[in-house]
Amino acid sequence: MNNYNKQSNKCILLVDDDEINLMVQKRMCQNWGYDVITAMDGAIALQLIENHSFDLIISDIHLPFVNGYKVSEYAMRLMPDVAFLFITGMNFQDVKPMIKGREMLQKPIPPLTLKMKIEKMMHPTFQLTA
Repeated sequence: MNNYNKQSNKCILLVDDDEINLMVQKRMCQNWGYDVITAMDGAIALQLIENHSFDLIISDIHLPFVNGYKVSEYAMRLMPDVAFLFITGMNFQDVKPMIKGREMLQKPIPPLTLKMKIEKMMHPTFQLTA
């Protein structure tokens, strides 16, 4: 059984312009043992990416100032190995060509679905056990 309750040194950047979504996701990720930094727009996310190292970036697609696609491209240039997860209320088929093979979840996201996706992206050998 894998035990990932303590995610020492694993840091997630959450980017969403919906303050409630951001607060809920931050609390969940912290409860799962991750360090979390948040940004409410793409411009702030770019600054954070320049000045911090992240293991995972979770970003909405539609953001003020700089959209999630640009955040993703910038992050991949500076941190080629960073895991990136798009979250969106848009239809998957509408955004699939634009996410360039990156992972995506569609809002609303059940907590267990988000946790399983994060665990899988951060720990490729993770398997949920009963």
